[in-house]
Amino acid sequence: MKKIKKKLPFIIFVLCFLPYVLILAMSVYYAFAGYEIRTFVTGEHIETFYGLEAFCRCATAAFAILWYVWIIPLCLIYQAVYLFVRFYLCDKMKNSD
Repeated sequence: MKKIKKKLPFIIFVLCFLPYVLILAMSVYYAFAGYEIRTFVTGEHIETFYGLEAFCRCATAAFAILWYVWIIPLCLIYQAVYLFVRFYLCDKMKNSD
């Protein structure tokens, strides 16, 4: 049980990269399959993008949605705090001994 408690912050740190991996995987998929733009109300097809343009549009849309629901900001904050505590504070504690 103690080993799990010690590794839990690191496991959460690694899991915080999951949204970025999912955005990358989804963007690569839509770069090959095509990214369709449709109207919001009627669902009419407007345009389909492929390749780099589809990759960029999909990544931007997914990143904006995950930013809006506070998933990306929380992951960034946790990663920054984890790295600060891990490298800066732990080094200060070791040097003070």
